[in-house]
Amino acid sequence: MRRVRSCPSQVRLHGAALLLLIAMLAVMLSFALIGAYGSQRNPAKQAEVTAQALAQARLSLIAWSLSQKATGYNKSRPGELPCPDLHTPGDENAGWPASTSDDTCNTQARRIGRLPWNTLGLPKLVDGSGETLWYMVLSPFHDSNTAALNSSTPRPYSLRAYANSGSVAYPAAIAIIFAPGSVLAGQSRNTPSQQLAPANYLERYGSYNNASTNPATLRLNGPLADASGKSLVNDQLVIITAADLLPKVLQRAVVEYPVALKQKFPVPPYPNAQEGSCSGTPPNAEMYGMDSNWMNRNDWETLLHYDCASMSIQKK
Repeated sequence: MRRVRSCPSQVRLHGAALLLLIAMLAVMLSFALIGAYGSQRNPAKQAEVTAQALAQARLSLIAWSLSQKATGYNKSRPGELPCPDLHTPGDENAGWPASTSDDTCNTQARRIGRLPWNTLGLPKLVDGSGETLWYMVLSPFHDSNTAALNSSTPRPYSLRAYANSGSVAYPAAIAIIFAPGSVLAGQSRNTPSQQLAPANYLERYGSYNNASTNPATLRLNGPLADASGKSLVNDQLVIITAADLLPKVLQRAVVEYPVALKQKFPVPPYPNAQEGSCSGTPPNAEMYGMDSNWMNRNDWETLLHYDCASMSIQKK
């Protein structure tokens, strides 16, 4: 398939992802500078390592999502997120979500696991206790899903997380990244089967259960201790929302659609809208063999308005 040559519009196209990548690199640098402290018994340094790792993971996931390829039919879903890593930490495939066909996340139970750091092109990210970060992604945003993905895609659930013993609610999330912290009472992380069980890393407190595979279950950001100082929840988390991804993908469609269409129609007359008139839904990208048919593949065209006189594309 012929690729669209680089042009100023395409440079602007990936601006959001580029800025995220730059920010991610800055976080990586600072994380590397302080990472050596993670194994020391210094609570302040451990907290700093954890915060840096969570921030780096979040930026990396967003950048990965926004930079997904624009061409091809089966895997052209900008806005999706990778499946979790379902391997043990010492497995040769650790950091990858899909070393075999069984490692996809097309069931709820397989949408919580460790951060797929290899997929993201990162070193293994660990928190201040030295544990690999964990991660949960919501359907339909995981990349085992092949349905159309856009701002209007139905979402049967939102992940709900809270802080300060449940008194502060975070926005509805499509993914959560967890720093699991050290082992607490009732947890064991010695055998391979124990290392695959979320409950041995993520805590439950009252109606909150960070280890639950049910997307409707409430999650709690720690740390939380009882009156005697005993740790009840040492998980710490950050979230990714649909608003972190889909508005940027929509803007990508606004910029990229006319660029691709002009590859097929460099001069007027330009094709009519799908309704048959000059104004309306943009022409079917796949029908014209456009390189950026990901927009048609994911029904982004239904969210755009097109005028054939000027070949202008705008958000509805």
